[in-house]
Amino acid sequence: MRKLLATSILITSAGFMTSATAEPVNWNTTTSGTYTCTSGFGNSCTFTSNGQNLSARAYATTGPSKVSPFEAATLQIFSQGLGVNSLTEKNSSPQHALDNDGRNELIIFEHYSSNYLFTGFQVGWFSGGSDLRVWVGGSNLGYGYDFSGIRFSELDGLGFIQFDFSNVGNTPQSLGDGITGPYLIISPPAEDKNDYVKISQISGAASGTPPAEIPEPGTLMLLAIALLGLAAGQTRRTCNAS
Repeated sequence: MRKLLATSILITSAGFMTSATAEPVNWNTTTSGTYTCTSGFGNSCTFTSNGQNLSARAYATTGPSKVSPFEAATLQIFSQGLGVNSLTEKNSSPQHALDNDGRNELIIFEHYSSNYLFTGFQVGWFSGGSDLRVWVGGSNLGYGYDFSGIRFSELDGLGFIQFDFSNVGNTPQSLGDGITGPYLIISPPAEDKNDYVKISQISGAASGTPPAEIPEPGTLMLLAIALLGLAAGQTRRTCNAS
């Protein structure tokens, strides 16, 4: 009986922990979200949702070729989402978006967990095309990794998995539920031209896809207390019988 009660308490505690860590998170990466940004070339922004932080930095290739290495760029936040200005790019529409016109631009999002599950993203504005290439991974790179000098062709060797999306428009896009890592990279395909987008939302989950019908933490705690009371009562009866 005591073994059964102990097992029940452990299961209840595990359920409580799961309910506390598996809640989905949607970061609003527009000016209406909760964020702080540094200024100047090579800046960054940090977005907060449900007590979790997500940072973002911008890079662009040093030239128009898709094999050119990355260098820091300026990350900009608008009412429709995040855009990028490379070193020589004019700060005007649509060039202030994330684009592949001339230099190939990318936004790198980073979560503080090394095995975080990014589940999706959304575009808040687009012009021309809206094809996007996404990479998830980089668990061995450490926090705050500097991608300067890296090439698109080298991301696979750094532990990233690539996803391709065509004409996403403003529809939320899913990344599935099997690939984890602290970094999410979004860029229009380097072999295309005239894709201009602004990223308005990033989605994730703390530990895989949240299970359905998880009891509320308060219900789980009350059940755990009840089980502990039963265990104490069983112990007293055993001692009296002795």
